[in-house]
Amino acid sequence: MRIRKLAIRNIASIESAEIDFENGPLKDSPLFLICGETGSGKTTVLDAITLALYGKTPRYSDDRRKKELQVGGMAFNDARQLVRHGATSASAVVEIVGNDGKPYEARWSVGAVTRGSKKGTLKDAEWTWKDRSKGGLEYTHDRDIWPVLKNAVGLEFEQFCRTTLLAQGQFTDFLLGGEDAKAEILEKLTNTEKFKQFGIAIGEKYANLSKAVALLGEEIKLLAGLGMERPVVEAKIKELRGKLDDSDRLIKAHEARRDWLLRDAELAQGEQKVRADLAVAFADLRATEAETAAQLQAARDAVDKIDAFLAANEPKAIMYEQAAAIITDLWHVRDAREKKSAAEASLARFEKSLPALNKERVEAAAALEASVRILDLESAKEESEKQKLEAMKLKDLRKAKESAVKRRGDIQILGARLEGIDRLLGDKKAHEEALKDRQDELAKSLAALPALEDAARTAAAKRDAAKAERDRVKGLIEDGIERIVAGLHVGDECPICRSRIEQLNSSSVFSALMEEKSAAYAAADKACVKAERAFDAAKAAADGAEAKVSDAKRQIEADRKAVRDSYDEIQAMVATLGVGGSKEGVAAALAECEKVVADLGDRIAAGEAQEDLLKEITRSIKKLRKAKDEAKESLSVRERACLNCESSIKEARSGVKAEESRAEKSLADASAKIVIPAWRDAWEADQDGWEASLEESSRDYRRRKESLVEARHGLSDCEKRAAKIAECRNRAIEKAPALAEGAAAGKADEDSPVKVDTLLGQLAHVVQQRGEQDGKRPQDLSDEDNAEELSAKCEELKAEGDRLRNELAAELQRIAADDRCASDRAAKERELEAARAVRDEWKPIADLFGDQTGKKIQREIQSYVLMNVLGKANYYLKQLSDRYELSCEGLVLSVVDANEGYVVRPVNTLSGGEKFIVSLALALGLAGMNDTGLGVDMLLIDEGFGTLSGEHLNSAIEVLERLNALTGTRKVGVISHVERLRERIRTHIEVTRNGHEPSNVRIVSVMHGRS
Repeated sequence: MRIRKLAIRNIASIESAEIDFENGPLKDSPLFLICGETGSGKTTVLDAITLALYGKTPRYSDDRRKKELQVGGMAFNDARQLVRHGATSASAVVEIVGNDGKPYEARWSVGAVTRGSKKGTLKDAEWTWKDRSKGGLEYTHDRDIWPVLKNAVGLEFEQFCRTTLLAQGQFTDFLLGGEDAKAEILEKLTNTEKFKQFGIAIGEKYANLSKAVALLGEEIKLLAGLGMERPVVEAKIKELRGKLDDSDRLIKAHEARRDWLLRDAELAQGEQKVRADLAVAFADLRATEAETAAQLQAARDAVDKIDAFLAANEPKAIMYEQAAAIITDLWHVRDAREKKSAAEASLARFEKSLPALNKERVEAAAALEASVRILDLESAKEESEKQKLEAMKLKDLRKAKESAVKRRGDIQILGARLEGIDRLLGDKKAHEEALKDRQDELAKSLAALPALEDAARTAAAKRDAAKAERDRVKGLIEDGIERIVAGLHVGDECPICRSRIEQLNSSSVFSALMEEKSAAYAAADKACVKAERAFDAAKAAADGAEAKVSDAKRQIEADRKAVRDSYDEIQAMVATLGVGGSKEGVAAALAECEKVVADLGDRIAAGEAQEDLLKEITRSIKKLRKAKDEAKESLSVRERACLNCESSIKEARSGVKAEESRAEKSLADASAKIVIPAWRDAWEADQDGWEASLEESSRDYRRRKESLVEARHGLSDCEKRAAKIAECRNRAIEKAPALAEGAAAGKADEDSPVKVDTLLGQLAHVVQQRGEQDGKRPQDLSDEDNAEELSAKCEELKAEGDRLRNELAAELQRIAADDRCASDRAAKERELEAARAVRDEWKPIADLFGDQTGKKIQREIQSYVLMNVLGKANYYLKQLSDRYELSCEGLVLSVVDANEGYVVRPVNTLSGGEKFIVSLALALGLAGMNDTGLGVDMLLIDEGFGTLSGEHLNSAIEVLERLNALTGTRKVGVISHVERLRERIRTHIEVTRNGHEPSNVRIVSVMHGRS
């Protein structure tokens, strides 16, 4: 992602500002400084960037801040706290080019309520993104913005703050934070959350496998079975089966006798019923026979009546059959007569309109001829004016003017270069004077160093001597002052001060002497420290002066190069343009060029006037050609109208003759089919009535003729039905003679023959079954046997059998359950063995990586990630300081100190300046760990340069200057009020504030002296 522009309105102390990163001084500046006094609003620039991109800022994104704490009616961690005091609206807008190559605009804004009791209260903040590649398509909801932000930036808010914006107060969080804090940061930067879930899944997998093994063990314990009780159950089953067999045999014997008695009674009852039903059906058969005889006579009478009607209308039979064709012919006659009348009317209308159409055709031909004459005159005029324009050679004049204008511009640039070289020479002289001052300052600093160094060495020697004297006295006292004094006499040499002993003192004298020696050492040590500090301060001043001298020399060399480059450029332009190299020569050439441009402008104006005249003639010709085409089209329309009218007259005359001929033919065709005398007069008098009468008469004749077939078919059916009924009656009397004697009255039923035949068959079947039943009589059946008593005995035996079967089923179920139990137990044991094998395979994996929180594998992966981070960080740290190197044990950081024999030290033992250097290297290493493959073309640092000494500050700036080359095209922005950075970094975004007034933001390039 590339940040192009930032616009700020009423954020913190900044009322209005716009920063363009792609134009002006920031365009080609890989390193720039955001500077200003404390409280002026430097950090506000970073706040505005994150507000626009993410809708929040590091200073107000900490959820640990108490939300219930209200400041100005808003929560303490509400980003609206950044709105400038007294403002009713605020906004931060960033224009970017996303990693997907599309231009976007991100905006955070807030306004105030304008009505009601809450007037002036800030509304909720609005956060929007615009996709300018889609015509400014705006996204206003978080759920829509985040997918766009992901494609454009590729970083979440926390990743952005760790890799792109190193915010104030968070710079050393990673260095000094605990393992949990580091794990959280690494997780957000490198997306190791997936490994955490993997570790949890492994832990859950092993726990589930262990639970499954334990559950299978419990299930096997429950599958005990019958054991020693099984033989007893099997003996009881055998006994119950014997009793059931005896009971079943006895039941079958009783059921056989009972069933025979029931069947015999059923057959006797069935025979009686069939004979009764047969008598009723036979009576219905006789009634049906009588009714059928009457229907037969009626059918014969109907056939005779239809035969008589058809015989009477036999002469008209052919006409009635062709009635439809006759009516069609007559309709053709009527249609032809109507069309003939219409054709005659059209013929009269066309003959009347033809003279007027011929007149219009003649007038249109005359108008076309006049248009052609006028167009020819205008075309000749156009050709004449076109030749005049070509003679002016307007195209050549324009080219000549362009060349003259370009030459004038080049001469103006040359003049600006001549003025610019004077400014460059003035800058060079000022820088040379500054170099002299700085060289004098360096000389003074270097001159003072030897005396201060000698003073420091002298003070150190005195301190060492005082320390040795103090330690000697201390040692003697500690060896035992009483013992030493006891062995001395007046006149001896004192072992401590080496003087002659005049008198022997007590131990208190030696204690006072010890205090005197310690005081002397303390004074010498204090003097030594003071001398060393003076030397260090002078050395630092000398280093700073030397750095200023180096910077001034580089600036002068840059000035010399700029002067040489500008001089070479001026000479090249003088040679190319062929003008004098002085300001006077340039002014003369410029005046001459202005004259040429003005003369060419006048000639071009005349040519353009001729162009306008020719264009007007061309427009007139275009209109005349259109008028000619319209006249031509009008003539064509009139000619077609005349031809169409003449053609219509011919067609109308032909239509009259054709319809007259068609009417005569259709009338002749109809006459050939009609046999009614004088029919034509009746038809001419009432055409519709006569045709309807003919159609009705022919329809009645066809209907009578068709009904004759149906009547004869009905007569045949009656004859067949009567014969069938008589045959059925004779058959019934033959098979059941008693029916002939019956005198019961019946009801006519056309299905009665079928019913009689069916009942005759049933009677024969029942009689046959009774004979067969007599042959099946059981041998043990006695006359005293009764079906009801036999059924009762069977029910008693079945009840006992059911009881025995239930008891048998219960015992069989116990055997089956025991068999299933044994089978299930064997299967469970095999399943348990397999589950244990799988669990044992997962155990070493779970021991290494699995737990309920996922931290075990996550910390393992993060330790490797941290080692990779340290590899990158140590690369930058080596550029800053040769003393330290970062190392880790798990997620615990430490430093290897080369100055102390490569001892490993905790990071919290580093001084403030050392912590900043190590934190900067670590932050740059973290910035290189964005695993999305996407990022921002800028690194912004808001932290700690004030803690660095001169040497470390120089090293840090050099690393930041080289960071652009080390990381590709990444720009680096530093926020600081340190004066040394102002001198080293050439491009500044200066934030200045005057009292209670809003801050002013301007972009300054120190090298070119412009803003």
